[in-house]
Amino acid sequence: MLLVFGMNTRQKQFQEEVRETATSIQKEFGIEIDRNEVIKEFCNQMENKLRKRMGEF
Repeated sequence: MLLVFGMNTRQKQFQEEVRETATSIQKEFGIEIDRNEVIKEFCNQMENKLRKRMGEF
């Protein structure tokens, strides 16, 4: 399985083509976050959900 996605965390300006729809965590909530923590938490949550689905818990 290959899962690929992108998440804008700190970007404030976007290219004209995506300006109407693109956003970021910082732009929406006015906060800076640690990208590594976001990745770590996402991976932990995904692993937990997959394990539950596969019956490994």
